[in-house]
Amino acid sequence: MVQEMNSNIPLENLSGLGLYWKDVGIFSQYCLGQIKKNLGFTKGLREGIGHTGILDPFAEGILLFGLGEATKLLAPLQGLNKTYRATFI
Repeated sequence: MVQEMNSNIPLENLSGLGLYWKDVGIFSQYCLGQIKKNLGFTKGLREGIGHTGILDPFAEGILLFGLGEATKLLAPLQGLNKTYRATFI
């Protein structure tokens, strides 16, 4: 869960990378929506966020996301191979 920000920095000036734990059954886009909501993004600011690639809904794991100018840092990471680990019982 993303904690609410208490900052005097205007949202349009936010920039950085973050990690979000995605649980099983949740889509990556839903995670971005939760991040936007918790950061107080309005419709006009919703373009300033992105992630490195979709995690399958059946998988849990870390979703790397970027805000503002830092979204440019995500491009080289997109499309890299993902590794899944499974436990069979």
